[in-house]
Amino acid sequence: MAADHVQKIRTALPIFLASTAAAAAAARKGKRGGAVFKPDPRVRKLLEIANVDVDKYYDLFCAAEIDSEAMQLMSAGDMKDIGVAALGPRRKILHAISISTCD
Repeated sequence: MAADHVQKIRTALPIFLASTAAAAAAARKGKRGGAVFKPDPRVRKLLEIANVDVDKYYDLFCAAEIDSEAMQLMSAGDMKDIGVAALGPRRKILHAISISTCD
């Protein structure tokens, strides 16, 4: 019985690994099954309002597929998770988000 189980694993594992590798390669090329992320110019505008390094932080938000709607839901911890490491820019961005949602 154990031999049957081992044989099933030996058969299924290469197929699984090949499909996982193909999915990862497709994701890197932007060919996912769902909608493809499109950078949101409103995120760039919020970063300009925050008076931070727009290009640096815009790239981080795009890499994490953060649009303006998702940006409004972010916490300081979320920003740290995507790479906004310095406290000053995190606070400035959060402030820009808070004043933009009040309008």
